[in-house]
Amino acid sequence: MLPFTATLELTGLDEALTAAIRATTEQALTEAAAELRQRLLLQFESEGSAYGEPWLPRKARDKNLPRRPLLFQTGRLKSSLTDRDSPDHIEELETGADRPTLLFASRVLYATFHQRGTRRMPARPILTPEILSAL
Repeated sequence: MLPFTATLELTGLDEALTAAIRATTEQALTEAAAELRQRLLLQFESEGSAYGEPWLPRKARDKNLPRRPLLFQTGRLKSSLTDRDSPDHIEELETGADRPTLLFASRVLYATFHQRGTRRMPARPILTPEILSAL
């Protein structure tokens, strides 16, 4: 039996594979951002119970006010996380790095107070580990 040897020139294959992987990753991140916006909308509509514990109710002194959803006074916070066209919404796909990344955030400064709570206000987490799981 004669040995058989073949040599293949794969010029450009690395670049082609890298480009294909990058395009696939960018598409996956774009789809993940859309899914994240939908999950956050559900989180607001369910007042936290869709992905975690229900948010704590308002203090008794606030119960005489007309009923409105928790974390909703003007709608700015909600739209900053669920509306891609909101001026307060940050959704940037960074493709210049070795690995494409997605920056998803809000420009609303008081978002962190609701997320973490303060001395005078209970935490009402909007972004929870459950929301991020399986994205």
